[in-house]
Amino acid sequence: MNHQMTALSRAAQWPDPDPRTLLVLAFQFLAARRHADAHAFFAALPDSPRTQALTGFFLALDGDRKAGLALLDQAAERELGVPHYLRGRLTGRADDLEFVVAVGDQFPPGFVRSARSILAGEPGPHLVTDWWRTEADGPRFAAPHLDEVAPGIYQAMGYDFADFTFVVTEDGIVAIDASGDPAHFAAALADLPVERPVTHVILTHGHWDHVGGLPEGVEVIAHANLPEELERLRGQRMPWPYFRTGTPAAEPVPDLLVADRQTVAIGGVDFELIPSPGGETTDGLLVKIGDLLFAGDMIMPYLGAPFFAEGSPDGLLDALALVNELAPERILHGHSGLTMAYTIDVLPALETALRSLRDDVRGAIADGLGLPEILGRDHLPESLRRTPTAVLPYLVIREGFIRRLHLQNSGYWQPDATQLDVVSADEWAGALDLLAGGKPDAFRGAVTTLLDQGEHALALRVADAGARRHPCDQDLADLRRDALLRLVEQHQVLDPFKFIVYSGLAGLTVNS
Repeated sequence: MNHQMTALSRAAQWPDPDPRTLLVLAFQFLAARRHADAHAFFAALPDSPRTQALTGFFLALDGDRKAGLALLDQAAERELGVPHYLRGRLTGRADDLEFVVAVGDQFPPGFVRSARSILAGEPGPHLVTDWWRTEADGPRFAAPHLDEVAPGIYQAMGYDFADFTFVVTEDGIVAIDASGDPAHFAAALADLPVERPVTHVILTHGHWDHVGGLPEGVEVIAHANLPEELERLRGQRMPWPYFRTGTPAAEPVPDLLVADRQTVAIGGVDFELIPSPGGETTDGLLVKIGDLLFAGDMIMPYLGAPFFAEGSPDGLLDALALVNELAPERILHGHSGLTMAYTIDVLPALETALRSLRDDVRGAIADGLGLPEILGRDHLPESLRRTPTAVLPYLVIREGFIRRLHLQNSGYWQPDATQLDVVSADEWAGALDLLAGGKPDAFRGAVTTLLDQGEHALALRVADAGARRHPCDQDLADLRRDALLRLVEQHQVLDPFKFIVYSGLAGLTVNS
């Protein structure tokens, strides 16, 4: 079921793969506990310090600790960096882990936090993602900080679920988006090195995490479709409580609605406002200041929130074409992970790959294939060979793109007949309990086997069914949480929303 792992394995064997592809694949292998497969895979790749380190790491985990550590030692002599993290993670060596902390800017995001947690003797899982989630703060994608992306332009990252930006002008501060909570907006504003009033807020779209922190007494600029979008959102309900904290401000009342491309001068700064179709909502507004483009959630891996009826694959492709035509020097998105992944240099290759994916999915639907079969095609366009850095951005968005496209181009009866008659979770649990002879140990055995096979999603589904029939069985409850933690590990880099839901269901606190 882990199509991401199979695609990453293929891309890792292409000439000159992006080093991040190798690392993300390694942690997919690790989450699946497929140590022997990982050792064999990395050993077969062209030699480099990183492949040697990964080979040794998984060889040690597979049982030959002495030989694995020897390879890690050799890799650490060849290259400072990842070999030391892997050796420190494997052995707990303080000098390796302290080195990672000391030169944290030399490591992929999240490695420093992982090294600190191992040094502190904290129990796993030792996650390598920058994402974090606590009950008080909710989910965040970076530690709170201001990044001065250009003189007088500060991007507020990690203060809220979404990022937002302050532009210092002669007349005051113009904010691009307003976070999801007034307190989060105020906290970032207090960290600015200048003290000026906020005079305007430009909204990239109407989702709660971009408008909920709107301060009072400011002029609001938005896409002409914002009122329609807000009306649509009133009828939507978020099924999980893990995505938002705090109390949002009142709905925005725009002073200027933008229907066509125009430039607005505020305090000596020209803000070019460009309506965009986008992949998430119908009220996307791009904001261009010089060579900087602020895109909001134009590129959202799920093509809209996966629990809302929204999003457009064709809208995303049109937006990508628009941005590629604008060709800014830098693009800043509404979430930290998006800004890191969807840089301007990967967008042309991403557009080409997603057009290929759209054609493949439409053909599969016409051929009568259901969603599991379409996902199982594991479409990885050959065009990505020319731009290895676009592989991960493509894989992050691939499943959401397929799901949204399939949902919008097929009926509610599927070719495999699974949707003809609806079966509830309780009914399905009862049927499985018949097979299990009414005994919880059969569920425990099935969950354990599936976890051993790296089939975490199936293990969770069986554990959920068992828990419905045997709610007092603590061993089964423990196995269910183990499945959730494995899914957190599996999705810690490629799928932020699954990371949020699974960590929330597991009751896992992930500190920044």
